[in-house]
Amino acid sequence: MWMRIHILGTASGRPTTHRDVSGTVIQTPEGVVAIDPGEGFQQRVLRQAKAMGATKPEWRPRISRIDAILLTHGHLDHVAGVLPMIHSMGLDGRKRPLDIIGPSTSTAGSEEEDLFDLTYQFMMMQRSGASEEVLGFPITFRTVEPNEDVVISVGNGLLCKPWGTEHRVTSCAWSVSLSNRRGSVDTDALDALQLDDVQRARLFQDGMIILNDGKRIVADDLRGPERLGLRTVISGDTTGNKCGLDELRDSVDVLIHEATYTDEHAERAVMNTHATARDAGKRAGAMQARLLVLTHFSARLKDVSESVEEATDEHDHVMAAEDGDILQLDEKNIDLLRIIDGEHQSVRSIRSNT
Repeated sequence: MWMRIHILGTASGRPTTHRDVSGTVIQTPEGVVAIDPGEGFQQRVLRQAKAMGATKPEWRPRISRIDAILLTHGHLDHVAGVLPMIHSMGLDGRKRPLDIIGPSTSTAGSEEEDLFDLTYQFMMMQRSGASEEVLGFPITFRTVEPNEDVVISVGNGLLCKPWGTEHRVTSCAWSVSLSNRRGSVDTDALDALQLDDVQRARLFQDGMIILNDGKRIVADDLRGPERLGLRTVISGDTTGNKCGLDELRDSVDVLIHEATYTDEHAERAVMNTHATARDAGKRAGAMQARLLVLTHFSARLKDVSESVEEATDEHDHVMAAEDGDILQLDEKNIDLLRIIDGEHQSVRSIRSNT
């Protein structure tokens, strides 16, 4: 069981000389999703693939492999790359269906909310040729209510769920999870039954066997607790105030959370409905996340070390993301790979205590 996260944009609002706007690709054995592809996203995917070609070609992100695009809200730094990317998919001869999913606006709001309402944007994309007739592959635009108990299955069973957040427009976070797995077999208990090879094979093939003496043995009785699937949560844009995201109760391996401001500009964060690094640290602590990844940095921040320090006051394991970072997860380890001297090198590892 593994999950790989390509962080392809860490700026807020607009790109800078060394940070692009939002954009993430999550690869898993069960499916691949892109989250919040801002402007220039497909070029960033190509650059990432090229950078990995010599060292880890099997890890390269590819637009053709994406099963769904998940959007947290309709601001352009989070959605402007969608239309060019799906047109490229059509030019590349894609035939597989594609889902594009974001939060719905439940009530009429201000002029800004109407402009950035994803329902309206989806309609404009369709008018700009985002249809099966033009693209050559089935495409479905969906809006979902973030605070409803809805889980969306993507690809071969990758589980995606929206969680309401607080921003100037309707917004959500997304949790992306692998399916839970059966517990490991207690080999000592199995050996104590003294089954032959044929009986063992039947036990785990059929789930149960009955011995000659009438004793009934159930395979699941020999297994430990169910193992939770890996879970990553991406906040999108939000404040640190309590919101639907805080209702998430299951374990979180990685929380990727916006940290637009530091404490110095906390009032600006409130005014612009964004979060500080400390807000992100508090949320990660409440979620007991294995790792907090800070992103969506204001262009005012020339050095994000202060952001890490403030978040670390609230949570032990914190890192500030850089464009091109890769997080490789399994049940025991989280490894951060970063481009150094032209190659991806491991710069941080977090090991599970279990």
